[in-house]
Amino acid sequence: MKKNHLLLEIGCEDLPDWAGKHFINRFEPFFLEGLKQNKLEAREIMFFFTPRRFIILAKDIPVHTQKGEKEIIGPRYEVAFTSSGMPGPAAHGFAKAQGIKVSSLKTKQINGKKFVYTSKVIPSINSIKILSKIIPFSLQKTDIPRGMRWNQSNEIFYRPVRWILALFGNNVVPVEFGGIKASHYTFGHRFLYPKKISVRNWKDYFDRIEKAFVIPDEQIRQTFIIKLINKSLKENEIFNKTVAENLANLVEYPCVIRCHFPDLQYNLPQDVLKIIIEKARCIPIFCQGRIQPEFFVVSDGNSGADISKNYENLLRTRILDAQFFYDSDLSLPFYQFKEKLEKIIFHPRWGSIADRVDRLVKIASIVSDIFNLTDEEKNIFIRAAELSKYDIASEMVKEFPDLQGTMGAIYADISGESRQVCTAIAQHILPRFYNDSMPEDRCAILL
Repeated sequence: MKKNHLLLEIGCEDLPDWAGKHFINRFEPFFLEGLKQNKLEAREIMFFFTPRRFIILAKDIPVHTQKGEKEIIGPRYEVAFTSSGMPGPAAHGFAKAQGIKVSSLKTKQINGKKFVYTSKVIPSINSIKILSKIIPFSLQKTDIPRGMRWNQSNEIFYRPVRWILALFGNNVVPVEFGGIKASHYTFGHRFLYPKKISVRNWKDYFDRIEKAFVIPDEQIRQTFIIKLINKSLKENEIFNKTVAENLANLVEYPCVIRCHFPDLQYNLPQDVLKIIIEKARCIPIFCQGRIQPEFFVVSDGNSGADISKNYENLLRTRILDAQFFYDSDLSLPFYQFKEKLEKIIFHPRWGSIADRVDRLVKIASIVSDIFNLTDEEKNIFIRAAELSKYDIASEMVKEFPDLQGTMGAIYADISGESRQVCTAIAQHILPRFYNDSMPEDRCAILL
């Protein structure tokens, strides 16, 4: 049987970087189930995502369904026919419902009982007709958090849909979603090639959009970013590859720019600077364990001076804010933060975070006996439990929640706490997200 590839591209306004995985995990089950219900299947589903488009390539879908035959079971023979073998009302009613003559009815044994039945030929259906219904249905069934409506169609999607390209082989699939009808057109990079591009088939598509400065594959974009950064590194400089790779879904054609720190006086800890830079969607540069006064920016096809200037101004603002919050926190003894915790509700039934800290200390005492901690380990564990949530009341953590634990350890260290207590405070919050590093300190693990 002849087969073709289905190419579906949904072009949108700027998409959030998490939308790609979220979309395919919810769209694909509905799409595959639709194929299955119509006796179709795809050999492989490939998915690509950029900040402006979702791309699905379903390989080797039959061009039409197979012609078949379906048995339709009617009433039992003794109900449909009289004892003399003459057709009764039930036989006539069943034949009329199926659009056939009574004389065409057949009989068969099912579990030892005789039934009336008929056979119907299921005609072959063009797959394009089926796909034109499956695709919009799957899009409508996709659960989208914080979705948007943008016109009278009232369809909900991550961002307003601006174009749809749908090709099955060389033919356009007549899909409509969000008031947009599918065509054989796509668009290149927004700035580098903002033109309408005619596409013949899936091979032609990938060739043309790559020439139009769109790299559809996330892994290729990640590799490209790493390669560009490595070219710009100076001797003994390193960077976090994971941070760089996480920026791949913000660009269609990556450009890397090396920017300079703003000329400011600040005394922020290294961990704070690192978070500030990364939160600004930038890549910190390290040399011998220290953050350098420069950082990398990944822009989408634009490497002009305005880009670096804008990011440097952004970082200036973030550093000034952080310095203000840091100085504000240091103006108070760390131990007074517990008074602020009493004003922060943990749960209406379970009191404030200060109440939670008191419970943690009691539980830590019990747990230390269960795990037979030494007296020294027990003192460290209980002290870390007592101080572990103090930084929630700090201005720094209010502004930069990712610094919880890190700021607690920094403030505890400044206050003269032991290195072991500071380590337990810093690590007890781990892991903060999927694939994050795990705590290594024993007290942090228990806490």
